[in-house]
Amino acid sequence: FPSHDTHNTTESVCSPVFGYPSGCGDGDGINSVVLYDSSGNAIMSHLNTNCSGDINGYNNFLPVQGITSCTLIRGETYSGYVSSLFIFWMENFGVWIDYDNDGIFSDSEAVAGNFGGPLPGVSQLDFSFIVPSDNLSHGWRKMRAISVFYTILTPNSYCVDALFGETHDYYIYIAPPEAYYSCGVLDDYLPFLS
Repeated sequence: FPSHDTHNTTESVCSPVFGYPSGCGDGDGINSVVLYDSSGNAIMSHLNTNCSGDINGYNNFLPVQGITSCTLIRGETYSGYVSSLFIFWMENFGVWIDYDNDGIFSDSEAVAGNFGGPLPGVSQLDFSFIVPSDNLSHGWRKMRAISVFYTILTPNSYCVDALFGETHDYYIYIAPPEAYYSCGVLDDYLPFLS
């Protein structure tokens, strides 16, 4: 896993704002964010987070391999889920990765979401995505997960303002395809893929 030096990661230009005292204080927040590799192994498992954000329901987690961070390989398929704090709260979810590291989670960087509804939502969003293999440099990137109550999300809702909800920002590492490793091009990255 690469060093925790994330200084080359462009910080997001905005953070969603949730109006209720702490955004997620009434149970409308993120409970767990989990990512699996293509073999079904958990590579990031941030479980039972409760309402852990600042006054606006925003969290920017430091990278801890396997918990709040992981390595994703270009061209590989991943799956995962985002769940709400309470199973009876129905939320709308969105997940974005800032692949181009410009601080903006564009529509094309939305990797998951029950975008467009339905209202009131779901208690867990299961998803899968493929990390782009072309025109993507390796390095640290931001991944954002959002949970909102009774608000319709779209692929460009990465900075939504709503009454109830929570945002988790994570650091993930994008690595070159494994084929590069077998050629010895980037042997120094091999320890980080386990």
